[in-house]
Amino acid sequence: MTDLTYATAHVYACPDGHVGPHGPLRMIVPDGTGLVPACTACGQPMTTAGDPLNGGWRVAGCCVPAGPGGRWVGPPRDPDQCTSCFGTRRRALCLACLAVNCEGRHAGCLACDASGTEDCPECSGDGHVYDADGQDAGLCPNPDCTVGRIPCPACGDTREPAERRV
Repeated sequence: MTDLTYATAHVYACPDGHVGPHGPLRMIVPDGTGLVPACTACGQPMTTAGDPLNGGWRVAGCCVPAGPGGRWVGPPRDPDQCTSCFGTRRRALCLACLAVNCEGRHAGCLACDASGTEDCPECSGDGHVYDADGQDAGLCPNPDCTVGRIPCPACGDTREPAERRV
């Protein structure tokens, strides 16, 4: 079975504006999943808040026993109080950063942390190569290597996430 990916989603929030320990109670719900989250504070169904989001998400299980024999490992959990799945037992994972309930908007390339470069694989970021005895054998032979760094292959030194370079 293959995992479905979703390109659009909506932010769902409590209609009464309840907040939790980490801010407003909200959940990212990919379009087409049929998930109906409920507020953990008042139990009301959450409603859409704002414009549709574009990005990439997949849906993963949450609050499902995962131990031996399908039993809970650790203390029992109440899905109706979970601020990750909000009672749906499923939650959205951003395909770019793998964070739960991420809006899918990223300020820079995640592969290189928006630096535009990464360590050169030929010299391990040193700028020099070494022989079998550990002696300096000269500068890195990679023509793209500049002081041990090469342009990020994910963003091509633009520092922007892939979804913006279309």
